Amino acid sequence: MSNINILANAKCINVADSISLHICSWMLCQKPIIKKRARFYCSDKCRDNFYDNHLWDFARIKAMKRANNKCMKCGAKAEEVNHIERLNGGKRTFTCLNHQDNLEALCRACHRIITNQQLKKKKLYEKPSFTIEEFMPLFAKKNDL
Repeated sequence: MSNINILANAKCINVADSISLHICSWMLCQKPIIKKRARFYCSDKCRDNFYDNHLWDFARIKAMKRANNKCMKCGAKAEEVNHIERLNGGKRTFTCLNHQDNLEALCRACHRIITNQQLKKKKLYEKPSFTIEEFMPLFAKKNDL
């Protein structure tokens, strides 16, 4: 587990740092690890809290329980969990974007609306910093130059 840079978010301690410092990897604890068998967490509770805020499968279940399986927008039955700050990629990851304060349980209709709003805010196409005349010679045949 050398040089693991799993957690890049400022809210969390880097796992590699927690190992070298012999402190708990759960960001709200960071107590010294005394047990010889424990490598990352000072207790099972800290381990569970860490998983519930970083591993998607655990974080999703925790977010649904926290909302009592009800949509946090309209109160209907929640079926999905939304990342408030977009994940931009695979959701089944180990990331600080799975923190509970970044997740909300939603029904499908509300999730669709919120996702569409997020996509509208995101710039899908950025204006190029060059003109087409500057770009085309890059693809010209050698004989044309």
